[in-house]
Amino acid sequence: MNNLIDFITKTNNINGVSLVSLRIYNSSTSGEVSNVRFNIGANLYVNAKAKDLKAMQNTNANDLFESFDSLIPFDIFEKAFNELYNSFVNTGDKNLDGTIKVASNYSKGQTNAYTTINNGVKVHNEKNRLYFHGLVVSKEVLVKGTYPTVNKQRKTICKDFIKSQMNFKTDKFRNYIVEGADVLNLAKSSFNGSELSINF
Repeated sequence: MNNLIDFITKTNNINGVSLVSLRIYNSSTSGEVSNVRFNIGANLYVNAKAKDLKAMQNTNANDLFESFDSLIPFDIFEKAFNELYNSFVNTGDKNLDGTIKVASNYSKGQTNAYTTINNGVKVHNEKNRLYFHGLVVSKEVLVKGTYPTVNKQRKTICKDFIKSQMNFKTDKFRNYIVEGADVLNLAKSSFNGSELSINF
């Protein structure tokens, strides 16, 4: 736990948008090993959602459907488009119109389970586990993992196509978890004022 406290002290020096570098990061879900760099910072995800929403407001389902090479009918494609659009309407604790979102008891419980260290960095209050959420800048796969084949529903296939055509910025955000023995490496992390580096 002292390693986590030392790390928190370093991240308190982060202001604005900063770069995080995880070297030899091992994914606990897929087994993939990679070097990854991503940005964390104030309002980074909120701003990305706002830009993606604006991009969707400047297009429509009909235009995208014209280049959709699939037998899936338009009504399903249009539902997928509308669901994606609605997912961008609410951002953070406030709606885009400035009104406050009403949190469910479940979401309140999830919020209380974590302590936010910095923008894009939080720690579980009961588990020795650290969470990063950031915009991926670069990734080098050192060891390929096991990626399960998923039988996607038709609406999901439509959403994936729309995302690929719209090049959503929010689609480039990823979550990274540091837990177990890897927490020991946090004490070796370094922060040079613009980039936080952690070697595993």
